[in-house]
Amino acid sequence: MKKEKRQKMCLEIIDQFEQLLEKKDISIPCEDSAEEKERHDGGNNARIYGAEYWRLEDGIHKILEQEDSDNTK
Repeated sequence: MKKEKRQKMCLEIIDQFEQLLEKKDISIPCEDSAEEKERHDGGNNARIYGAEYWRLEDGIHKILEQEDSDNTK
């Protein structure tokens, strides 16, 4: 799978998480208090924000890359 397709797929997966959290009225709090403040200062309604978002995105990318690697063997 090309890098661009992996990125698009990753964003679609995160969007599914965001939609579920929105329906359940759940927000994942930021570990970093500065990020949590920044998140709410701008009226941002993202359910996953900051380092937590980036860790999730990174984890999904690694899974997709591993899947690609496994499929080429």
